[in-house]
Amino acid sequence: FDGVILMFDMDSQGQAAAGKVAELLPPGRCKIATTPRKDANASLIEFGGSSIVDAIWRARVYRPDGIVAGEDTWDLVNCPMSPSDHEYPWRGLNERTLGARRGEIVTFCAGTGAGKSTTVKEIASYFLSKGETIGYIALEESVRSAAIDFMSIYANKMLHLDKNLDEKYRREIWEAVFSDNRLYLYDHWGSVDVDILSTRIRYLVRHCNVGWIVLDHLSIMVSGIEGGDERRLIDNIMTTLRSLAEELNIGMFIVSHLKRPQQGKGHEDGKQVTLSDLRGSGSIAQLSDFVIGLERDQQSDGETNIRVLKARYKGASTGLAGNLFYNTETGRLSECGRSTVGQDRSDGQEAF
Repeated sequence: FDGVILMFDMDSQGQAAAGKVAELLPPGRCKIATTPRKDANASLIEFGGSSIVDAIWRARVYRPDGIVAGEDTWDLVNCPMSPSDHEYPWRGLNERTLGARRGEIVTFCAGTGAGKSTTVKEIASYFLSKGETIGYIALEESVRSAAIDFMSIYANKMLHLDKNLDEKYRREIWEAVFSDNRLYLYDHWGSVDVDILSTRIRYLVRHCNVGWIVLDHLSIMVSGIEGGDERRLIDNIMTTLRSLAEELNIGMFIVSHLKRPQQGKGHEDGKQVTLSDLRGSGSIAQLSDFVIGLERDQQSDGETNIRVLKARYKGASTGLAGNLFYNTETGRLSECGRSTVGQDRSDGQEAF
């Protein structure tokens, strides 16, 4: 026969069987029909013979999973397109990256103490202020510490330094940050198996409606695994995270450490960051959509440079993306020449 049309039941078992049968036939010769009800008989009874005729003539050529014909892409492209799903809190970074998008991995890297965690917390807090839901996975700090940091960003003051903080005020800040269930924290410290992490991320996305994941940081995930090849382990982790970002359509912000330079000044002294400085594996740079380096000389009161090291999204660009200033009184980061959202108020009302 020149063509064979399969009209199996429309439930999962029937469609799975249709796929298996189609693979037994020569490519391009088999088509699979779609009926408006569970099977041909139910469709015939409810809609008449025309429904069966239509199903036969509209049957599509079977293609294995993952193969998409160009003629089937109209619904994918016929939708409003935006360069980003969300903007960053800093104009310079937006100009270089064109914003943040779901399905992408953005890796932040810097020397020890350069403000990587502070940076991703600022971004997460800004996203929260715009109604997004965040899953924050910090493997190097307690839930209590992370919670207080988010409250401090909202309050625009370092709450952990205020020993005389009124409990009523603390409660108001806590309710403003956590009462609407849009910030989820992971109670874990140290290394974690990638399969366990995947399960937790899937839960956050599917059951808590999380749209953005922050993972701080990558290196500690493999630090406690005895006898493991760090490069191979990080390759596995990055491949898994890349798959999760695509599968779940979530944005991921990952923190990564840098290698120590063998000569010259170190990153803690303000050395310019490059992709080759990433610690552990080349897959970090390869599988990330964006890699953003932070550069600051810790022995001075200077600013922190934001440098985009990799930009995969078309229209985005690499290079310096502005400077950040760390306010030692509030603990906040602001773009030089431009205040951060909510930073001009001390009552937190502008922050979220």
